[in-house]
Amino acid sequence: KSYAHYSDRIVALYILMGASAAWCCAYQIDFLGSSFAGGLLGVYFYTMLARLFDSLGALLCIYTLFLISLILLTR
Repeated sequence: KSYAHYSDRIVALYILMGASAAWCCAYQIDFLGSSFAGGLLGVYFYTMLARLFDSLGALLCIYTLFLISLILLTR
């Protein structure tokens, strides 16, 4: 099989990683002791969503993206 068959799963994996980083930023979960919980991607993604939808709306978007990406990954 070629990788074209897996393009939706690859995109879902990237969305899952972004949503997980934003989730870590939202709850201040830091595994490595870095200066930003969730890394720079998580901080950027969470602050962008929090500006658009407030903190509760941002969390709802993060959970929704997380679940959609899991559904696409596991089919």
